[in-house]
Amino acid sequence: MLIREYMARLDGDDPRTAMDLVEDDVSFLLALPSGPVRGTSKAELWGYVSRRPAVIRRHHIVEASSHDDFEAVYGVVTDDGVETGAFLASARLSQSGLMQRYLVHFDPEFRLFEAV
Repeated sequence: MLIREYMARLDGDDPRTAMDLVEDDVSFLLALPSGPVRGTSKAELWGYVSRRPAVIRRHHIVEASSHDDFEAVYGVVTDDGVETGAFLASARLSQSGLMQRYLVHFDPEFRLFEAV
């Protein structure tokens, strides 16, 4: 599953390798408490990722689903071992199997599951 690999790479030693899984002209929307982050290129997505705070961030995927060129995952994020919120992420894949469109909703309070 591409989103799972993408997030594993974001959490790894070299987050830039996550961009290897993204089309150059990816369209994305990250719905964050501070406001939406939108873009239409790999460079813009990397620009956002590279400016995040320097913490040990982990994406813990709880549920995942895929069908044809669509994937979705739900999970929680921890920063330095402390849970900071939950996310629902979805992607449409290109014919070459890379992320073409990416949508994430992150919320520090609401959870789909009672205990994760």
